[in-house]
Amino acid sequence: MTTKKPHHASQLDDQQTDPNASDQPLNDSESPNHSSDARSQKLISSSCEDVLSHDHGYVVVGKIGRSHGLQGMVFIQSFTEPKENLFSYDPLFLGNKDKICFSRYQSHAKQMIAQIKGTTDCDQAKRLVNKLIYLHTDQLPKLPDGQYYWHELTGLRVLSQHGADYGTVDYIYAGGQFPIMVVKSSAHGKNTELLIPYESSVVTRVDQEARTIHVDWEVD
Repeated sequence: MTTKKPHHASQLDDQQTDPNASDQPLNDSESPNHSSDARSQKLISSSCEDVLSHDHGYVVVGKIGRSHGLQGMVFIQSFTEPKENLFSYDPLFLGNKDKICFSRYQSHAKQMIAQIKGTTDCDQAKRLVNKLIYLHTDQLPKLPDGQYYWHELTGLRVLSQHGADYGTVDYIYAGGQFPIMVVKSSAHGKNTELLIPYESSVVTRVDQEARTIHVDWEVD
Protein backbone atom coordinates (compact mmCIF):
# COMPACT_ATOMS: atom_id res chain seq x y z
CA MET A 1 0.00 0.00 0.00
CA THR A 2 1.38 3.36 -1.00
CA THR A 3 0.95 6.19 1.51
CA LYS A 4 0.55 9.56 -0.15
CA LYS A 5 1.49 12.88 1.37
CA PRO A 6 -1.52 14.34 3.21
CA HIS A 7 -3.04 17.51 1.88
CA HIS A 8 -2.93 20.70 3.89
CA ALA A 9 -6.31 21.24 5.47
CA SER A 10 -7.16 23.76 2.80
CA GLN A 11 -5.43 22.27 -0.21
CA LEU A 12 -7.71 22.18 -3.23
CA ASP A 13 -5.89 20.42 -6.03
CA ASP A 14 -2.51 19.34 -7.33
CA GLN A 15 -1.93 22.42 -9.48
CA GLN A 16 1.42 24.06 -8.79
CA THR A 17 1.63 27.85 -8.68
CA ASP A 18 4.76 29.88 -8.06
CA PRO A 19 4.07 31.90 -4.88
CA ASN A 20 6.93 34.24 -5.82
CA ALA A 21 5.42 35.30 -9.13
CA SER A 22 5.89 38.92 -10.15
CA ASP A 23 3.24 41.55 -9.43
CA GLN A 24 0.11 41.23 -11.52
CA PRO A 25 -2.98 43.40 -12.12
CA LEU A 26 -5.81 43.33 -9.61
CA ASN A 27 -8.19 40.42 -10.25
CA ASP A 28 -11.87 40.06 -9.48
CA SER A 29 -12.73 37.26 -7.09
CA GLU A 30 -13.33 34.08 -9.12
CA SER A 31 -15.86 32.61 -6.71
CA PRO A 32 -18.92 31.28 -8.60
CA ASN A 33 -21.05 32.21 -5.59
CA HIS A 34 -19.72 35.74 -5.37
CA SER A 35 -22.50 38.24 -4.71
CA SER A 36 -22.30 41.84 -5.83
CA ASP A 37 -25.22 42.96 -3.67
CA ALA A 38 -23.59 45.54 -1.39
CA ARG A 39 -26.69 45.64 0.80
CA SER A 40 -25.99 42.10 1.98
CA GLN A 41 -22.54 43.03 3.26
CA LYS A 42 -22.74 43.90 6.95
CA LEU A 43 -20.05 45.83 8.75
CA ILE A 44 -17.42 43.37 9.95
CA SER A 45 -17.30 43.13 13.72
CA SER A 46 -14.13 43.86 15.66
CA SER A 47 -14.93 41.15 18.23
CA CYS A 48 -11.82 39.16 19.12
CA GLU A 49 -13.68 36.05 20.31
CA ASP A 50 -12.56 33.05 18.26
CA VAL A 51 -15.28 30.45 18.73
CA LEU A 52 -14.46 28.59 15.51
CA SER A 53 -11.06 27.48 16.81
CA HIS A 54 -12.93 24.82 18.83
CA ASP A 55 -15.35 23.87 16.04
CA HIS A 56 -14.21 20.81 14.07
CA GLY A 57 -16.55 21.81 11.24
CA TYR A 58 -14.15 24.60 10.24
CA VAL A 59 -10.51 24.72 9.20
CA VAL A 60 -8.08 27.63 9.09
CA VAL A 61 -7.24 28.60 5.52
CA GLY A 62 -5.50 31.93 6.05
CA LYS A 63 -4.62 34.82 8.29
CA ILE A 64 -5.06 38.57 7.93
CA GLY A 65 -1.89 40.61 8.23
CA ARG A 66 -1.18 44.32 8.51
CA SER A 67 -3.09 46.96 6.57
CA HIS A 68 -1.80 48.28 3.24
CA GLY A 69 -2.60 51.74 1.92
CA LEU A 70 -5.49 54.03 2.74
CA GLN A 71 -8.34 52.09 1.12
CA GLY A 72 -8.50 49.21 3.57
CA MET A 73 -6.45 46.58 1.79
CA VAL A 74 -4.63 44.04 3.96
CA PHE A 75 -1.80 41.55 3.60
CA ILE A 76 -3.09 37.97 3.50
CA GLN A 77 -1.24 34.83 4.51
CA SER A 78 -2.90 32.04 2.54
CA PHE A 79 -2.64 28.41 3.64
CA THR A 80 -4.25 27.04 0.47
CA GLU A 81 -2.32 25.43 -2.35
CA PRO A 82 -2.08 27.21 -4.68
CA LYS A 83 -2.30 30.33 -2.55
CA GLU A 84 -4.75 32.08 -4.88
CA ASN A 85 -7.41 29.44 -4.19
CA LEU A 86 -8.23 31.20 -0.92
CA PHE A 87 -9.89 34.02 -2.85
CA SER A 88 -12.27 31.73 -4.74
CA TYR A 89 -14.22 30.75 -1.62
CA ASP A 90 -17.40 32.50 -0.55
CA PRO A 91 -18.25 32.59 2.24
CA LEU A 92 -15.21 32.62 4.47
CA PHE A 93 -15.43 33.33 8.18
CA LEU A 94 -13.61 35.10 10.97
CA GLY A 95 -13.30 33.31 14.29
CA ASN A 96 -16.35 35.12 15.67
CA LYS A 97 -18.44 33.68 12.78
CA ASP A 98 -18.59 36.94 10.82
CA LYS A 99 -18.71 36.17 7.11
CA ILE A 100 -16.12 37.80 4.86
CA CYS A 101 -15.36 37.70 1.15
CA PHE A 102 -12.71 39.29 -1.02
CA SER A 103 -13.53 41.71 -3.83
CA ARG A 104 -10.01 41.87 -5.28
CA TYR A 105 -6.49 40.68 -4.66
CA GLN A 106 -2.98 40.82 -6.12
CA SER A 107 0.54 39.72 -5.36
CA HIS A 108 2.75 42.42 -3.88
CA ALA A 109 6.47 42.07 -3.09
CA LYS A 110 6.17 38.24 -3.07
CA GLN A 111 3.15 38.47 -0.75
CA MET A 112 -0.62 38.69 -1.26
CA ILE A 113 -2.73 41.77 -0.56
CA ALA A 114 -6.51 41.88 -0.82
CA GLN A 115 -9.62 43.97 -0.31
CA ILE A 116 -12.24 42.58 2.06
CA LYS A 117 -15.74 43.68 1.13
CA GLY A 118 -17.02 46.24 3.63
CA THR A 119 -13.51 47.34 4.65
CA THR A 120 -12.88 50.68 2.99
CA ASP A 121 -10.23 52.45 5.06
CA CYS A 122 -7.09 51.65 7.03
CA ASP A 123 -8.80 52.07 10.42
CA GLN A 124 -11.29 49.31 9.59
CA ALA A 125 -8.47 47.16 8.24
CA LYS A 126 -6.38 47.55 11.39
CA ARG A 127 -9.20 46.02 13.47
CA LEU A 128 -8.80 42.79 11.49
CA VAL A 129 -5.03 42.39 11.87
CA ASN A 130 -3.93 38.89 12.97
CA LYS A 131 -7.42 37.40 12.67
CA LEU A 132 -7.64 33.87 11.31
CA ILE A 133 -9.73 33.04 8.25
CA TYR A 134 -11.88 29.90 8.39
CA LEU A 135 -13.60 27.71 5.81
CA HIS A 136 -16.39 25.22 6.50
CA THR A 137 -15.16 21.70 5.81
CA ASP A 138 -18.24 21.01 3.65
CA GLN A 139 -16.70 23.33 1.05
CA LEU A 140 -13.53 21.24 0.69
CA PRO A 141 -13.36 19.02 -2.41
CA LYS A 142 -13.55 15.28 -1.80
CA LEU A 143 -10.14 13.63 -2.08
CA PRO A 144 -9.37 10.28 -3.73
CA ASP A 145 -9.20 7.20 -1.50
CA GLY A 146 -5.96 7.08 0.47
CA GLN A 147 -5.50 10.84 0.55
CA TYR A 148 -6.32 13.00 3.55
CA TYR A 149 -6.57 16.58 4.63
CA TRP A 150 -4.41 17.50 7.60
CA HIS A 151 -7.38 18.15 9.86
CA GLU A 152 -8.64 14.61 9.18
CA LEU A 153 -5.48 13.20 10.76
CA THR A 154 -5.55 15.44 13.82
CA GLY A 155 -6.63 13.53 16.92
CA LEU A 156 -5.83 10.07 15.51
CA ARG A 157 -3.77 7.71 17.68
CA VAL A 158 -0.32 6.79 16.38
CA LEU A 159 0.71 3.16 16.79
CA SER A 160 4.00 1.45 16.05
CA GLN A 161 4.31 -1.81 14.12
CA HIS A 162 4.64 -3.58 17.45
CA GLY A 163 1.53 -1.98 18.93
CA ALA A 164 3.21 0.72 21.01
CA ASP A 165 0.92 3.70 21.52
CA TYR A 166 2.84 6.91 20.79
CA GLY A 167 -0.08 9.24 21.54
CA THR A 168 -2.36 11.35 19.35
CA VAL A 169 -1.66 13.74 16.50
CA ASP A 170 -1.91 17.21 18.03
CA TYR A 171 -1.23 19.07 14.79
CA ILE A 172 0.73 18.84 11.54
CA TYR A 173 3.07 21.37 9.97
CA ALA A 174 4.97 21.56 6.70
CA GLY A 175 8.49 20.22 7.05
CA GLY A 176 11.33 20.69 4.61
CA GLN A 177 10.45 17.58 2.54
CA PHE A 178 7.44 16.04 4.27
CA PRO A 179 4.62 17.10 6.59
CA ILE A 180 5.53 16.57 10.24
CA MET A 181 3.05 15.07 12.72
CA VAL A 182 3.36 16.43 16.24
CA VAL A 183 2.33 13.49 18.41
CA LYS A 184 1.60 14.14 22.08
CA SER A 185 1.09 11.72 24.95
CA SER A 186 0.53 11.95 28.70
CA ALA A 187 0.94 8.23 29.43
CA HIS A 188 2.14 7.29 32.91
CA GLY A 189 1.76 10.90 34.05
CA LYS A 190 4.56 12.05 31.77
CA ASN A 191 3.99 14.51 28.94
CA THR A 192 5.91 13.63 25.79
CA GLU A 193 6.04 15.01 22.28
CA LEU A 194 7.26 13.19 19.18
CA LEU A 195 7.89 14.56 15.71
CA ILE A 196 7.10 11.92 13.09
CA PRO A 197 7.30 12.58 9.34
CA TYR A 198 4.26 11.72 7.26
CA GLU A 199 5.82 9.92 4.31
CA SER A 200 5.49 6.55 2.64
CA SER A 201 8.45 4.84 4.34
CA VAL A 202 7.08 5.76 7.78
CA VAL A 203 3.28 5.75 7.60
CA THR A 204 2.13 2.25 6.72
CA ARG A 205 -1.63 2.59 7.21
CA VAL A 206 -4.32 5.10 8.12
CA ASP A 207 -7.56 3.70 9.55
CA GLN A 208 -10.08 6.49 9.90
CA GLU A 209 -12.77 4.20 11.31
CA ALA A 210 -10.46 3.02 14.08
CA ARG A 211 -8.94 6.53 14.26
CA THR A 212 -5.39 5.19 14.10
CA ILE A 213 -2.22 5.81 12.11
CA HIS A 214 0.26 2.94 11.93
CA VAL A 215 3.92 3.88 11.58
CA ASP A 216 7.25 2.17 11.05
CA TRP A 217 9.03 4.38 13.57
CA GLU A 218 10.99 3.36 16.62
CA VAL A 219 11.45 5.52 19.69
CA ASP A 220 14.54 5.16 21.86
